[in-house]
Amino acid sequence: MDENKYNISTNAQNILNKYFRDKDIMCLGEILQHDGFDQYGPESDLWTFYIITKNQENNTYIIHRYYFEDWFEKCKPLKDDESLYECVKCTNIKDISLYDYDMLNEYRSNFIFNLNDNNDFDLDALLKKNI
Repeated sequence: MDENKYNISTNAQNILNKYFRDKDIMCLGEILQHDGFDQYGPESDLWTFYIITKNQENNTYIIHRYYFEDWFEKCKPLKDDESLYECVKCTNIKDISLYDYDMLNEYRSNFIFNLNDNNDFDLDALLKKNI
């Protein structure tokens, strides 16, 4: 998983490499939004990275949400295994928040599905069943 075959940011790739090497990933997606607009445009990038994994032991799905804000300030360079992302939520999909539900629906085009050949993950059906 070291190569960036999903066309995601280096920060998101670092998260995958560090925490999800041996996980059964159903889908993932990175969302870029902006905040702090003034007369010159946005003052920050707001990044959200979702990974949905399957727990094979009890056949449940877990949503991992990582988040960071980049306020266009220079910061120290990251080491190869570091990321600006911080995990803000990790929950069973049956307990999905309205915020996460809306994000997953609104930014569906940002998500990559069927990461595994035998992956028949259906986000629509899962969300309908659990909201």
